[in-house]
Amino acid sequence: MSISGTVQKDNYSVAGRIYSSRLFHCFGNPDIKLTVSTVKSLLENSCTQFLTLNTHNISTNNGMDSAVIGYTNINLHDISKVVDISKYTILVNINLAKTSKEAVERSVVSSELIGSKIIKLEVLNKEHTIPLNEEVKEAAKSLLKRGYEIMPLINPDLNDALKLQNMGCSLIRILGSPIGSMKGIENEKSLEEIFQQLKIPVILDGGVGCPQDAYNAMKLGATGVLVNKALFASSDPVQMIIKMKKAIIEGRLDYIHGGRHV
Repeated sequence: MSISGTVQKDNYSVAGRIYSSRLFHCFGNPDIKLTVSTVKSLLENSCTQFLTLNTHNISTNNGMDSAVIGYTNINLHDISKVVDISKYTILVNINLAKTSKEAVERSVVSSELIGSKIIKLEVLNKEHTIPLNEEVKEAAKSLLKRGYEIMPLINPDLNDALKLQNMGCSLIRILGSPIGSMKGIENEKSLEEIFQQLKIPVILDGGVGCPQDAYNAMKLGATGVLVNKALFASSDPVQMIIKMKKAIIEGRLDYIHGGRHV
């Protein structure tokens, strides 16, 4: 294990870019009040290589500043004062979209304002807890035709995952359990099948409640894990992200030592 928190010489590729960190994270729900200092600490201690900007309030009037960290008013300009953002791949998060039409329209506007064509795509039910696979596939198809890079979130369905891979998505995000539920992986068999059969990176995203959930996903063969609510359900989000990072590394090592690493 390296000091930076990754497994040495165990990189992976997303659309030709090489990464070593397998931890992805967001910055809480509308109830979470973040400071720039906390965001900085989370980024530095996670060793992530991805920075997600939310677009639920994106506005051409306010430009790039309307793309924010979590549900705060902290924008990329604010973060750039304390963190070298050139180290991160910027993900345009189409959070809270309810239809494929909304997702596509917001992706186009947000991408232009933010300056990134990498779309963290999701279309959710009205409770914002479950992805709507058919809507996601429709939005992905439209955006891929326009030249965007797509990282969609879907329910664990092998056929849908394979279709999205064949469409040209660069990475697939698979729901473990309803968003915000912190119930972990509800169907390990389905997730493991997807992890094993897809040729592009697949990460667990949704329902991660504790480091053990992250470990379990990695041991099943996930490329990485995205964590969010569990960080802020903890009394110390920074210490929790350190624990998540450790669990992801340990799960990855056990997966490799189990002889299933390709």
